[in-house]
Amino acid sequence: MKGLLLGVLDRGDDATAVWRRIAQHVGGRAALSIQVRRFPDEDAQCEALLKGAVDVAWNTSVAHAHCRNASGHGCRALVQREADAGLAQVVLGLRGGTVNDLADVAGKTLAVVEARQGPRALLTFHLLAALGLREESDFTPLWLAPGASPSDDTEAADLEVLKAMLGGRAEAGLVDHRFWDVIVAGRRVPKGAFDVVWTTPSHSGFTLDARPGLDREVADALSQAFCEAPTDDVDPGGGRASVRWILSDERGYDALCAALEASPAPAFEGAVA
Repeated sequence: MKGLLLGVLDRGDDATAVWRRIAQHVGGRAALSIQVRRFPDEDAQCEALLKGAVDVAWNTSVAHAHCRNASGHGCRALVQREADAGLAQVVLGLRGGTVNDLADVAGKTLAVVEARQGPRALLTFHLLAALGLREESDFTPLWLAPGASPSDDTEAADLEVLKAMLGGRAEAGLVDHRFWDVIVAGRRVPKGAFDVVWTTPSHSGFTLDARPGLDREVADALSQAFCEAPTDDVDPGGGRASVRWILSDERGYDALCAALEASPAPAFEGAVA
């Protein structure tokens, strides 16, 4: 049985145990012996993938974009959770306020709950720049900490954006489109308080990356094993959940790869999705 090394970020023993169960289950289906190797941060994990110290790695979207760019497309995305496909962000304005379309963001403050190099800010700011709206020179970002909520708790974190807007600290805000759909459906914000002024193109989130030069037959067998896994299998997001695995679509990372190439800042400061 061929051996394979899988790189994951060290999120504690419970998270590692989840990945070991996944490795055992998927490895059995693909006739592969998969060993899990933990890394303290994304820099170390990406370096290991690029150097071939691991064969595959569970990467955030920003980490995948970095590896793809650094390897000249040698690193490729294999599979992802269905929930990580078709992500998008929306820019909100206060109804009756000064931001009624995207051009109105000029000269205003845009609230964001994320580090400067997180995937949402990185992608959105790149797209805004292409439309003639550049950070600091054309608009001012208000960087908000998610408070007590976990960094990957999108719903709790994005509530901070709405609070900042309602509190007069920002005229516009950037939130996840799924969060917006949930709060609108649940009527959890004052009726008519906000308007969507712009929605980004869709993009992908977490993906299982293959190192440059990984045997294609091995990569294909691994991808097939993930995609055939039962939907009630363990979820790398933690615990057990209904998960559907699909083949990754590299086109879902194109805009993020371009944004990362255009960004002079360090690649992984606070990237979580």
